[in-house]
Amino acid sequence: MDGLTVGRIVHFGGVEGDCQAAIISKVWATDGLVNLAVFTPSGDLEPKTSVPLQTEEQSEWHWHWPERTIKVDD
Repeated sequence: MDGLTVGRIVHFGGVEGDCQAAIISKVWATDGLVNLAVFTPSGDLEPKTSVPLQTEEQSEWHWHWPERTIKVDD
């Protein structure tokens, strides 16, 4: 998977639909399985292991690339 390397920032999410910032700490395979250091809302780091890439039918914890936003000057 292109760009999947240690140190990249991703989003970690789950069944509640909320996302948290995370940094990839280990890449397990080319299918998107990674370990993450997840930043909690209180500012703590929480380790998560063997987290899969998000799929359309995802029902448990997963990671995905951050959405890109474009700022338009007024």
